[in-house]
Amino acid sequence: MIRYSSKTSLTIKEKKFCYVTSTVDTKGNQIEWENFDIGAPFIRKYRNYGGCGTYGIEGNTSTRSSLSEGLTPIYRFADVLLIYAEASNKAEGSPNTLAYKCLNRVRDRAFGDQSHQYAGLTPEKFADAVFDEFGWENVFEFKRWFQLVRTEKVDEAVGKNTAIGARLNANKENYLFPVPVRQCELRGWKNNPGY
Repeated sequence: MIRYSSKTSLTIKEKKFCYVTSTVDTKGNQIEWENFDIGAPFIRKYRNYGGCGTYGIEGNTSTRSSLSEGLTPIYRFADVLLIYAEASNKAEGSPNTLAYKCLNRVRDRAFGDQSHQYAGLTPEKFADAVFDEFGWENVFEFKRWFQLVRTEKVDEAVGKNTAIGARLNANKENYLFPVPVRQCELRGWKNNPGY
């Protein structure tokens, strides 16, 4: 699971949007995710709900493709709100009113009401809240690594998942891409460590 906080978890609304936890086979039998071939729920997030990617969507058994004909969103409005909340907290040294408004707007949509809003957090707790919300909001969107690197939390995240830790080299030299050699030559730059 992507969420790192033990105090909260994905809302029912988020789970329904992010995961296919049951489906119907070609004979009309209901299959729960524990019995899927992969042994885990399918990712539902990038399905084209009006096109070919309706497999597993409640009430629609006419299509069996997990592929989407739609575009995969790169950055959504929630991303913009969370990026602002993170950046303004860091730039100003504490969250301002707009930063709270941005974070809480994402939470209001996720929970369906305003009962889970944040207020009065220290700058560190606010940064943690934005970090967690970004992870929950962007599950399966291939953005987590960049957030972990940016916030220098790769080691912390890897430590919570030994399977990933065994495969991932969390050496900080790998946080940066190499500068192209030709650019180093032209500009007299030194390449990033490790390259």
